[in-house]
Amino acid sequence: MTKILFLQNYWHEQLGVMRISALLKKHGHECGLLISDGRSLLRLVKKSRFDLIAFSCTSGQHYWALKTAMQIKKTLPSGISIILGGPHPTFFPEVIEHPAVDIICRGEGEYPMLELADDIGSGRDISRIENLWVKKDGQIYKNRLRPAIEDIDDLPFPDRSIYYKYSYFRDNHVKNFMAARGCPYNCSYCGNYGLRKLYGGSYYRHRSVDNVVREIKKVKDSCRLKVIRFQDDILAVDKEWTRSFCSEYKKVIDLPFICHIMANTVDEDIIKQLKGAGCIVACFGIESGDENYRLDVLNKPLKDIHIVKTAGMLRRHGMFYYTQNMFGMPGETLANALKTVNINRRIRASVVGSIFQPLPGTKLAEECIKKKLIKHDDIDRIGSSYQKSVLKQKDTGKLVNLCHLFYFINMVRAPSPLVRLLISFPPNFVYLLIYRMCDALSFFHRTRMGLPRLFIEIIYQRNYHLDRPIK
Repeated sequence: MTKILFLQNYWHEQLGVMRISALLKKHGHECGLLISDGRSLLRLVKKSRFDLIAFSCTSGQHYWALKTAMQIKKTLPSGISIILGGPHPTFFPEVIEHPAVDIICRGEGEYPMLELADDIGSGRDISRIENLWVKKDGQIYKNRLRPAIEDIDDLPFPDRSIYYKYSYFRDNHVKNFMAARGCPYNCSYCGNYGLRKLYGGSYYRHRSVDNVVREIKKVKDSCRLKVIRFQDDILAVDKEWTRSFCSEYKKVIDLPFICHIMANTVDEDIIKQLKGAGCIVACFGIESGDENYRLDVLNKPLKDIHIVKTAGMLRRHGMFYYTQNMFGMPGETLANALKTVNINRRIRASVVGSIFQPLPGTKLAEECIKKKLIKHDDIDRIGSSYQKSVLKQKDTGKLVNLCHLFYFINMVRAPSPLVRLLISFPPNFVYLLIYRMCDALSFFHRTRMGLPRLFIEIIYQRNYHLDRPIK
């Protein structure tokens, strides 16, 4: 038996960690989780006595992971290995060169982690496990990727108990689920582009309706559940699957849920099905209000007519909806960005805005490097809070200001001359504070969690510092 300890410094359940834990426990291994961002972490890790310490991180979160891994290496026995998994090492495998990192996992982690745990437990050589890059005797073994898991129904349901040691997660009446992996689209700013490139062909796989509903039923029967939140990039892709799911979900679960849709794939019937099944909040991405930029640069097959039509259908069926938007994208002008403001006003959407980040593995990051808007090394220094830009281009300050004021501007319907005046000042703490307050308000509206839970979220997230590069 191998003991694996997952570490993180933010109060958010990771379904990937829960999936890996479930598979490892099924095969007799032991998994634990610690969440901490203070000095107590090393003391807790020392007490835990695990064989393998694992971090799952996106770009930006890896700063803390590397800093903590280095501290662990200095204080714990040399026999303990440290592994990094998740999007950042998948698309920036050079992180294996950091002195505190022994192993990285690229791509899907369930079966590589199981094989690793089995081999550590039996004392076998771990340097040839597919998906893993392993540092051994001064050499880095860069193993190939195994094929993506074809039938994700074969995986055990996520091990939520690994997080339930913390009342913050256990008492939350909103639970997260995923019905699929990947996305059928190939947008240039999204990590799914990189995954499709890594694995070849389509990376998108759907779970069966029965499998998804049984998982939700199991969670519903074991705790007080009020709202389901689907974390899929797009839930309603396949219309036949969606109709079948809505019917079964209504019969077996009958709880309100939140999901993401794609505005060019839904019609009146699908919206009606989602509403009838209990969908209370729907989100769809606009990203840019400039149709040509959206189609040609972002490679998002979404026209203005789709956006307007979908918003109208959601309104008619009494569903709350919000949109996701980006600012500061490569080559984006102020005129492009103001179109994003205008189309959201036109459809009367609640909005979420973020600063574009050239995430490793995305086509747009490759374009940014090619056009010298960033250097390759800058990829390792981006933040994951989406509050500032790393691109060197004209009007970056104005675009950052527009993002920070976006929710406020949309809410009060500020006239264009006032918008232009407000964004002309240098980026400042006041605008960032407005952004954070509006983000909290938007989060409250779109998650339907209630004021008491919102206050708990704010308290727990107060130490969520991700944008600190390693010196």
